[in-house]
Amino acid sequence: MSRLLRFAAIFAQLSASVLAQGAGDAQTPQMILAEIQRLRHELESVTAMVERTQILIFRIQIAETAVNRLTQKVDEARSELQAARQQHKWTAEQIQSMESELGSTLDARRKAQISSLLPTFKNNLEELSAAEQEAQVKVTEAETRLRDEQAKRDDLRDTLDQVDKVLAKLPRPPAQ
Repeated sequence: MSRLLRFAAIFAQLSASVLAQGAGDAQTPQMILAEIQRLRHELESVTAMVERTQILIFRIQIAETAVNRLTQKVDEARSELQAARQQHKWTAEQIQSMESELGSTLDARRKAQISSLLPTFKNNLEELSAAEQEAQVKVTEAETRLRDEQAKRDDLRDTLDQVDKVLAKLPRPPAQ
């Protein structure tokens, strides 16, 4: 809106100066028309550039939201992996402890109890190994998606920087 007001003010000044030079000049209307067409073209160019910039900013915001969401998913996947590793380690330590106790205890009842628990713990250890591998795959996939989305966001930022450089090169209207 302020550009439109500036345009009107420039047009009024231009018209006044042209009229002051002489109303009889045949080229005056042609000059005014040429100036109006030039200003219109510049206004259309700037408007298009502003619209493109707004679209880029919106797309960057969307990409930033996606990056934040994927960062959270990576963190969650890493936490799941860490928990799976800790469970795996604890179960392996329990098995080792049971096997050690089984070899050193003389109590038959305790040996029978350990012997009945040991297969269950070993089965759990196998399941935990599979869960740990699945968690590792989730981490890897989440990190890959995050890197891809970060690259898209960075490309959009680069494009916005290029638009900014183009806009910086445009001539500025004189201050009034």
